[in-house]
Amino acid sequence: MIQEEFLNWPRVVQPVNTDCPRTPERVVTRSSPKKRIVKPSSYLSSPYENKPTKVIALLKRIEFELGNIFQTRSGDHEVSAVQLNMETLAPSLWIDNNTEAMVKGTIGKDEQWDIFSAEILAHLKNVNASKFLAEIELAFFPIQVSGHFYVVDFNIKNSVTSMIILDNSPQTYAAKYKDAFDLLKEFFARFLLEHTHPKSDNVINARGRVLQLKWNTNDNHVDCGVFAMIHMEFYVGETVKNWDVSLCPESEKQVSLLRRMRFKIATKILLHELNLHSQKMFVLAFKFQSEIAEQTRLSIIVNAIKNRADRDTEKVVCKEDVLKPDK
Repeated sequence: MIQEEFLNWPRVVQPVNTDCPRTPERVVTRSSPKKRIVKPSSYLSSPYENKPTKVIALLKRIEFELGNIFQTRSGDHEVSAVQLNMETLAPSLWIDNNTEAMVKGTIGKDEQWDIFSAEILAHLKNVNASKFLAEIELAFFPIQVSGHFYVVDFNIKNSVTSMIILDNSPQTYAAKYKDAFDLLKEFFARFLLEHTHPKSDNVINARGRVLQLKWNTNDNHVDCGVFAMIHMEFYVGETVKNWDVSLCPESEKQVSLLRRMRFKIATKILLHELNLHSQKMFVLAFKFQSEIAEQTRLSIIVNAIKNRADRDTEKVVCKEDVLKPDK
């Protein structure tokens, strides 16, 4: 059922306007070059900027092409580096980064703090950090431990600071989260204190609450990165009862939706105006789609996924993770 859905091209990929050549600039992920008085700029009306990605929408052709190419990791060194980072959205993957070393405690406390502080300051380099932090209501932290991604959210505007855990495969707080979150609370509280934020004490004393989501999973061990991206895009502090991201409970249909979302999110990141390699990725995807025969493309993608599986033998590669259109 799932495989038939994704092998049926018209149902998976939306048609595109072929009258004009496609370039990254024609994909609406970029700010308007001119200031407008009446109509909002394309930046504000973009389906990728400032709007959550629609879970149930069909794939656009550009999403299909870029989604396939980011799994292959071909190209020059810079592009390969971008694609390696994008493997956090691919099934059956591993990742090696500073965050995991920090959480696991494989580096010293001072170095852990330096990494944490630098990561936040990188997002505040063009603003007054203290004033900016004073306006923040929800602070999101994506966490990756032992190959699993989930999201922590601090509400630092309420009188009582809350710490919400968004995880598609949750466990009890003490069993899965306490060690990592004790360190996170300590560092976040320290960062707020250094920038004179009044809620630093509240953060250090915040109790973690694991949300029991309607789309939680027991058997899905490969889509945690996609879940994390969806949770960060959609969560605005509402209760579980009122929170709807258009995902159904764990089922074949959910797997189908997640596979589609993986491609959509990858496209959003790769073509973002802040991505210095968006043009290279676009050209690479176009060449991969137009210059290589379909069966060869499919073999390259399957082999790339299998090669990742060799690096992570605990995870299973499914052929359904490859989207392939009919001729």
